[in-house]
Amino acid sequence: MNRQMKMIEMLTEKEKLEVVMLSQELGVSEVTIRKDLSILEKKGLVRREKGYAILNETNEMSRRIATNYETKLQIAQKAAEQVKDGDTIMIESGSCCVLLAQVLADSKKDITIITNSVYIATNITGKSVKVILLGGEYQPGFMASVGPLTEKCAQEFHVNKIFVGTDGFSKESGFTGEDHIRVETLKAMVSRADRVMLLMEAYKAGSQGTVSFLHPLEIDSLFTEKSVSSKFVNMMCESHVNLYYI
Repeated sequence: MNRQMKMIEMLTEKEKLEVVMLSQELGVSEVTIRKDLSILEKKGLVRREKGYAILNETNEMSRRIATNYETKLQIAQKAAEQVKDGDTIMIESGSCCVLLAQVLADSKKDITIITNSVYIATNITGKSVKVILLGGEYQPGFMASVGPLTEKCAQEFHVNKIFVGTDGFSKESGFTGEDHIRVETLKAMVSRADRVMLLMEAYKAGSQGTVSFLHPLEIDSLFTEKSVSSKFVNMMCESHVNLYYI
């Protein structure tokens, strides 16, 4: 785990920590800690007060990104390997997908990202990546556009790949979400892509959401942890899903 990841994990547990304590716990100078905090602050993950670092809880999206940050980032990095310089892709508004957009902005050239995520558009502003933001009703919790207008905007595009997240999975329902409006928006976005690339933490394989989203047969590739259950892996293999592990 790198130092910034460790800081996020520590702040997720404690919410507020002194810079001096972070310096002592991580074995680096306070100057180094402040530089790290500046980077995390620009990403919207933390905010600073005099002598303290505080987990950014101004929106639900920041909380989602900070939770299990290291795993989500590694999944995002694995998924980023499937994107080439010059590609045009869609990315939805989940926390793993937000981190994927940041990884691509830092590592790829001439990428165009079509997204419903206001968070993504805001956080990679100034990078060498073009962002097309789909309009629609603003959903504050996910910092995303959703609803019929977003779905209509999505119909104007066609891409080779879309990257999506999920809230859960069950054998009966497939991949699922918790928010009906968000799920309907994602279905519209998925319909405009040749290949669906799904990013998922392992624990979600046994956590069913309330709204059906995608059947495994609709998934081209899935990026997850090696610890995901063998039962889930077998179901994915039966549906010919390409599995990539961190």
